[in-house]
Amino acid sequence: MRKCKTCLSPHRTEYENLYLNEKWDVFAIWNKAVKEYGENVSYQAMARHFQHHVETAIAIRKGMDR
Repeated sequence: MRKCKTCLSPHRTEYENLYLNEKWDVFAIWNKAVKEYGENVSYQAMARHFQHHVETAIAIRKGMDR
């Protein structure tokens, strides 16, 4: 199984902070990753990261709070 490029990025916490706290959309974060940091990640891969890893973690936490 391949590893998630966004999870492996040294900028992962920055990207997740932009998404969760600064309310950036995935396209803006992907654009920053590619243009500022030269990340070799597709938009689709970054969107999957937020959908499968970040949003899933949020849903699990919400379920645990009940």
